Amino acid sequence: VLNGDWKVEQRKTDRGIEHIVQLRDMDTMELDDDTPSWVDPWASVLFSEHASWREVADWGRQLFAGIVDAGPGVREIAAKIEHDNPTRAIKIVRALKFVQDEIRYVGIELGENSHQAVAAETTLKRRYGDCKDKTTLMISLLGTMGIKSYPALVNTDEMGTLAGRIPSKNAFNHVIVAVPHADSTYWLDPTRQHQAANLNEIYQPNYELALLLDDSSADLTPMNARVLASGYDVNEHYTIDGDNPDLVELTVDTQYYGYSAETQTRRLQRKGLDQLKADYLEFYQGYYPAIEQLEVSAAAVDEQQSRFKLREEYRIRDFWEIEEDNQRKLGWIYSNAVNSALDIPDKIQRSQDYALD
Repeated sequence: VLNGDWKVEQRKTDRGIEHIVQLRDMDTMELDDDTPSWVDPWASVLFSEHASWREVADWGRQLFAGIVDAGPGVREIAAKIEHDNPTRAIKIVRALKFVQDEIRYVGIELGENSHQAVAAETTLKRRYGDCKDKTTLMISLLGTMGIKSYPALVNTDEMGTLAGRIPSKNAFNHVIVAVPHADSTYWLDPTRQHQAANLNEIYQPNYELALLLDDSSADLTPMNARVLASGYDVNEHYTIDGDNPDLVELTVDTQYYGYSAETQTRRLQRKGLDQLKADYLEFYQGYYPAIEQLEVSAAAVDEQQSRFKLREEYRIRDFWEIEEDNQRKLGWIYSNAVNSALDIPDKIQRSQDYALD
């Protein structure tokens, strides 16, 4: 029972055990805006078929038994990776990149496919799969090269609050790959894209707790994922010409890194540069209606560390306002990058956690 001290009555019947919860005149409860995903203030009761996380781990291992295989297609890809990449770290990255880039993410999670992955060789032939299928294929590629790795069940929303939940197979909504390497565990997600080519620079969200499906897992494992920098640096440069004060040029140089670089690269591939240019022009028109876009260029500048650079050039007409009282000219410069991360919550007096950007 969560968030309450009420009881669940149990009564034996001819059909089995009946569980009864009776609550009356409950107070209304509302969720504050902008709360983190793991905030769950409502009273609830959880049921499970399992008495421990060890039982859940045993169940999970059976899902992957027999489908992590080294068929001819898997062996061919693994042999090429081994031939082209001399070090263990590079082999791990190349196996990850192959599954991320060459296997399209498609989830058809009906019936037993909600939990059961398909064999690695099948996913390789289909060239599509969900997180379970991609994990199985990556583990198969690594295993063929003599590199041990394991599935790791995680919850991308509840994260560390799993520690207070009842052991259950339904506690997880995602699976990633755990790779022991150089006295550390690397948590890698085959469903992501556009990640760094350097193993130590690959960004992975820290879901705090995972159920590792290795040979002996009996409890949730702290991920202890390395915290890699993620974000972007913005330099907005305004050029004001004294000879032509009604004409102001604006150059915006932005460098994204970590998760932000992945997101921006994916956005460029999905939308294309023309649509990206239109989006940025529309953004700045909200501040300067008479702005004119001169040029926008984008490029991945560092594959090893996942860096993405964007340059924008604009010309602003009617930048200046005239103050009638004292005849001064007034121009506005907005701290857009900072403001976007500092939204003021609608509700100041809160009873629940506030999610920071």
